[in-house]
Amino acid sequence: MRRQINLRAALVGIATAVMTVVVLGVLLYTLLENHKKAMADECVHDVTGGLPGMDLSEDEITSLLIQCLQDPEVASDAMFAKYLDRVVDAAK
Repeated sequence: MRRQINLRAALVGIATAVMTVVVLGVLLYTLLENHKKAMADECVHDVTGGLPGMDLSEDEITSLLIQCLQDPEVASDAMFAKYLDRVVDAAK
């Protein structure tokens, strides 16, 4: 009888530890994804405010940054290369 109680206690302890690890993993993953999105939004905001005389929407700038990430030749302009570095650093 005592052995069954110890076995149950061990199983409950293991299950609790596994669930704790899963919950913490999901929480950390969510925080990381939110941080990446916030950094990308900040970069788009910086590009929008940092390019006087250019009438681009945030969607167009986001699209341009995505193109820069996919094709380094698009990022030949020094101004966009500076912001591209920030996006790449935020995505790491």
